[in-house]
Amino acid sequence: IPIGDVHLGSDCSDLKRLKEVINWGIEHNAYYIGMGDYIDVASPSNRSNIKSITLYDSIEDLLEQGANKLVEEFLDIVKGTEGRWLGVLEGHHFYRFSDGSTSDTRIADALQAPFLGTCAMLRLVFRGCDGEAECVIWAHHGSGSAGSIGSPINKLEKLGGGFDAQVFLMGHHH
Repeated sequence: IPIGDVHLGSDCSDLKRLKEVINWGIEHNAYYIGMGDYIDVASPSNRSNIKSITLYDSIEDLLEQGANKLVEEFLDIVKGTEGRWLGVLEGHHFYRFSDGSTSDTRIADALQAPFLGTCAMLRLVFRGCDGEAECVIWAHHGSGSAGSIGSPINKLEKLGGGFDAQVFLMGHHH
């Protein structure tokens, strides 16, 4: 189950639906792939602006506490899925902590999942009585904005077209 573009902390989060999907996955012993933008703390321009100014330590501490609170809230929502994540992609809405970690790397660690960066290929091998089958998943957080309904599909075609995969996943366009 791909999980992404939650934007926890903004008005556009549909937490009821997210909880329903997570609970359905737990009931059905599903695996998950994190698609990025779990919390909505800082866009690239926000991070650049914050980095360019000098803040009191107390303000930096408040920002870190707020970001960490959202990470903990997201982890509370997905509680019970630890160890069931094939990987966690980085979105573009994340917080960079003073220790060098980000909200996305902290989420990956807590979920016992590999941190995949913004794009990854995952190879799944299914073994059974009749031998084995393989499935390759290409996953990308996504990028840019869309000017039309078809724009996300066009971006997916351009970004993933050169990869030999059976499943293509892209978030960001919500």
